[in-house]
Amino acid sequence: MGFLDRIRGKQEQRSADPSKGWLSSALVQNNSGVDMSGEAALSLSTVYACVSKIADSIASVDKHVYRRTKKGKDIQMDHPLSSLLNENADYQTTSFNFWESVISDSLIYGKGHGYIERDASGQPVGLVYMPAPQVTQIIDPKGNRRFVFSSTPENGIRESKKLEMDYRDVICIPAFRGLAPIELHRQNLGLAKSAENYGAAFFSSGGHLSGVLKVDKALTDEQYQALKQQWNLSYHGPQANHATAILEHGIDYEKFGIPPDQAQFIETRKMQSQEVARIFGVPASIVGLESNLNYNSVEQQAVFFGTFTLAPIVKKIENELNTKLLAESDAGRYFIDFDMSSLLRGDSKSRADYMSTLLSTGVMTVNEARAIEGLNPVEGGDLNMIQSNLLPLSKAEEFGEKLVEPTPEPVEASEEDSDSDTPETEEKASDGAENE
Repeated sequence: MGFLDRIRGKQEQRSADPSKGWLSSALVQNNSGVDMSGEAALSLSTVYACVSKIADSIASVDKHVYRRTKKGKDIQMDHPLSSLLNENADYQTTSFNFWESVISDSLIYGKGHGYIERDASGQPVGLVYMPAPQVTQIIDPKGNRRFVFSSTPENGIRESKKLEMDYRDVICIPAFRGLAPIELHRQNLGLAKSAENYGAAFFSSGGHLSGVLKVDKALTDEQYQALKQQWNLSYHGPQANHATAILEHGIDYEKFGIPPDQAQFIETRKMQSQEVARIFGVPASIVGLESNLNYNSVEQQAVFFGTFTLAPIVKKIENELNTKLLAESDAGRYFIDFDMSSLLRGDSKSRADYMSTLLSTGVMTVNEARAIEGLNPVEGGDLNMIQSNLLPLSKAEEFGEKLVEPTPEPVEASEEDSDSDTPETEEKASDGAENE
């Protein structure tokens, strides 16, 4: 029986008190005047960009299962976990969508969860995403750590279904110290949202700041309401841009307020966007906050993003998977590794120089270099080669002695050798005498 089937089993009455649960901590007022909680923070463009860039980047890399060998490691393409990690997490979710959801939950709520479905022998056969707000962690009476998944009410029925799970059957990916960045930095995010709301209100009113209408005599309630409604209808909102107001009966309009350039509206929004990017550790160029960049600097920031932002998260995931997906008999012999090479590449020229150096010094074979670049192997490409002027250190002394060894001088023929006749010469001479 699968996870989705078992969750339909237990039922209990759901509490309608919002103060008892994750929602209570999310809806706390901050000094910015705006409540920012959970997925509501995704309405900020910079938060959305940071979370999606991190989650999508990690979800897109290849996840390999390796077997340790005496010479290093061998990739196991036919291992059952390979399909689970890269293709289909379960019968209705792709692996990409599963990892995107788990990682984004980790960034938004502080933890991302996935349930491990196992067959009768205990081998993993599926990974089921569990929304973070519906998962809680408990300690049972025996002191064991367990997870509880609470389903959401369906069809308006105020009841929930719960399932307790052993911690070894749940993948849990925590953020830094297990704390939700959005909760910790609610004040900063609220200020960013306030600046956004101010801009929306400013432009929705036609780009004009509020003012007052002054009259030279008191108005009745009916006259006051009529004047207010007529003024708002005719001169308020974007459709009233550049409209000409006609004032009569001693009415005078006086504008007041601080112009947005003096209030540094644009600078405030930019600064808050940079602050959000700093919270998530994403370089400004990755989320489009900087425009005056050249190609090389963008590539260098991409390498920074992969090294300092993605790599620590990937390491957490690898440790969790190696602990909970691999059987005890495979521990130490097999391991799961995320291929980060495509995300940690430098600019094309630096990468070409790096590959050339490794190939010419025999550190890497041609096929190994082609594999890094995503190319198929070629025949004869598995040999380690070095340049002809490079030698092993153990042969350097022998080669040096050959270089300094004196060359033997050519031997000159002596006079005795030149005067003495060889048998061949004597034969020719006798033949000549007979002819005479």
